[in-house]
Amino acid sequence: MKDDTVSVIFQYYNKKRDKEGKAIPKTYRKALELARDRARDGRYKNYEFLIYNDSVKITEVVET
Repeated sequence: MKDDTVSVIFQYYNKKRDKEGKAIPKTYRKALELARDRARDGRYKNYEFLIYNDSVKITEVVET
């Protein structure tokens, strides 16, 4: 299974306000890149980034 072809949902979660952002369809590789970029950005310090598919949540969650 290649990371380029696996469709997942990428979503922001604001820990401070306990709110989820809108779900964005991406490939796994693009979702992981976006989560890593946002984790390094100081504006997203209160966020977790969720990456999951429709059936099972993937265990990797990038926290800031």
